[in-house]
Amino acid sequence: MMEQQIATNRPGRNRRAGVEDLWQKTVIDEHGKKQKVPSARSGVGKRWRARYVTELGNERTKAFSRKVDAQLFLDQQISDQVTGTWVDPTLSAVTFGVLAERWIATKSHRAPKTVAGYRSLLDTVVLPRWQSNCQYLWIGCFRRPPFRCADRRLMVVLA
Repeated sequence: MMEQQIATNRPGRNRRAGVEDLWQKTVIDEHGKKQKVPSARSGVGKRWRARYVTELGNERTKAFSRKVDAQLFLDQQISDQVTGTWVDPTLSAVTFGVLAERWIATKSHRAPKTVAGYRSLLDTVVLPRWQSNCQYLWIGCFRRPPFRCADRRLMVVLA
């Protein structure tokens, strides 16, 4: 497996990536030499697996028929992570509006007037602004810095 290390400041699992051959495995014979032998999956399914660890420490994989396709996919994922444009596939289908509704539902322990204020800000300031700038705003596109850079009215809602 070819591995590439990606620098990270996050403690815990290191981010890394590589392409694996699912049809062959490397074993050490009785003379101490490495040899490639067919794996149990040999000839079944797609041969190459691209593996990478996300910014949050979760491993993601995707299988390909050709090694070059797996490497191109992996290179794109690494590039996106390094440049800060990577979008977690599990979050990419959640819109900002859905996230806002989930968030406000967690505020039921607050005073009714506080929740009403949050709702008012969401409905009059936050949602119209974010929805008018993009046809659909997917939450997978967000990182913490855009929230910190947004105007103070937004910070009140997200605090």
